[in-house]
Amino acid sequence: MPTMAAAAAVRALAVVTCLLPGLAGGVSRSSVCQEDFLIRDGTIIRTVDSRRRGATFLNNTEVTETSHCLEACCDRAHCNAAIYDQKTGSCFLFDCGPPDDYRCLFTSHTQFVSGTLRGSRAQFELTQWGSQSQHAAELHNLKWVAAMPVCRKDARPAELSLFQSLV
Repeated sequence: MPTMAAAAAVRALAVVTCLLPGLAGGVSRSSVCQEDFLIRDGTIIRTVDSRRRGATFLNNTEVTETSHCLEACCDRAHCNAAIYDQKTGSCFLFDCGPPDDYRCLFTSHTQFVSGTLRGSRAQFELTQWGSQSQHAAELHNLKWVAAMPVCRKDARPAELSLFQSLV
C-alpha cells in the first residue's frame, strides 16, 4: 500500500501530466528505431551482388511509408538493412552481416529508400533490451497510477490548486 507521501507525489505527477501534455509522454518507437538507422534516399541494394557476398534476404512486406519499413527491420531478428520501394510500398529486409564484414552493396535508384542499421545488430539488441527493461518498469509503475486523478479539461483549476498545495 502506498504511503500518503507517495500517493501525493503520484497525484502531483498526474497534475503535471494533465497540465503539460506531451512532456510526460514518451518518444514513439518509430522515432527511436529510426535514430538507429542511416537513411539514404535514392538508393537500392544490389541484390545479386550482395547475396553473392553472403547477405541474407529475410523478408518482404507491404507498408505505407519508410518509417514502417524501418520498424519492420527493428522487429525482425538479424535485420540490419531495410529497402523501401516508394512506388509500390514493398519493404525488403536483409541481414548484411556485421559491420566489420558488411556484405551489402548499394547503388542509386530514385524510387527507393535504404536504411542501414548503424553499428552491429548485437549492440542494437542490447539497446532494445535496455528499453524493454525500462518499459517493463514503467508498466509495473502503473500499480501506483490507481491513485491518480483522471485528467479532465473542466477540472484543471482544482488540479492546479492540488498541485500548488503539494509543492
